[in-house]
Amino acid sequence: MAMGWKNLNIEYQQVKQKNDDFKRELEPAYARIRDLKQRLFGKKTEKGVTKRDSSGKYYHTEPPPGLAWMDAAS
Repeated sequence: MAMGWKNLNIEYQQVKQKNDDFKRELEPAYARIRDLKQRLFGKKTEKGVTKRDSSGKYYHTEPPPGLAWMDAAS
């Protein structure tokens, strides 16, 4: 019976190591997702000053960093 526990412990350690490796592999992806979410849904004060034009539509005077392409599309 002791041999069975030893094998389970070894298997557990291997699975734990694989899990840790997968977590380290995903960290950069999660960091990029967090960064993009902060850029997209950041606080209003981080998005620049909002003004209203004559039609009543709001627009930003300064685009958030990295999102200048959005002004060219509209």
